[in-house]
Amino acid sequence: MHSIADYGLSAQELEDKYTKMDYHPYYRRDDYKRHGSTKPYWTWVQHNLEAEEDELQRDNPYTQHFNE
Repeated sequence: MHSIADYGLSAQELEDKYTKMDYHPYYRRDDYKRHGSTKPYWTWVQHNLEAEEDELQRDNPYTQHFNE
């Protein structure tokens, strides 16, 4: 699951972008409730997107330093 177009957006920007749906397509409110987070929903979404982006960066060979 990748939400690259949403990387770097603030919680408020995410809420504004998905206001008609009232949820993020990859991080739905049901998942949020099951997770039991104490963060507001859109802050939780932002946190998950940041974690997703960090994971992609760690796995990207172009961002890793190689010893020759």
